[in-house]
Amino acid sequence: MIKSKPAKAAPAPEGTEPNADAFGAKTVKPTFKRLEAVTVPTFSISDDGTPAYIRFIDKIETKPNIDIKTGKVKVDPDTMKELEISVVRIVDLTVEVNDENPIAPMETVLGVILVNDLHDKYPDDSYVGMSFEIRKTVIKGKRAKAYQVWKIEV
Repeated sequence: MIKSKPAKAAPAPEGTEPNADAFGAKTVKPTFKRLEAVTVPTFSISDDGTPAYIRFIDKIETKPNIDIKTGKVKVDPDTMKELEISVVRIVDLTVEVNDENPIAPMETVLGVILVNDLHDKYPDDSYVGMSFEIRKTVIKGKRAKAYQVWKIEV
């Protein structure tokens, strides 16, 4: 039986960290520095009346309402118009902020009734930078949701 010497692992390239797998073989794990977030997490306002404490950090925008199954924009069958959703970037005020967990923007979809109320009460997108307590509940027998909104001081 011929015995062979194990091959020596090449030195790890600069900017990487050497690691050993389960068999002791050296592998290279690159290290990266994140530059900026391209996507943001989604925040959902519960429809069971649980309060959401949020700060609006951007103005409400409309985007096409995409069907998850088909990947196509949803269309109103009566009018044949493309459907839209209202999306806004917010900060969840209940999340603890520290060096390891800095303030992170999130995105949430808002119902038409809430969007109209905000635009009526705060013209010219003046709700941006303000904090609110929002409670959403289901109205039995209807598709619409009921909202209770209070401006809050943080």
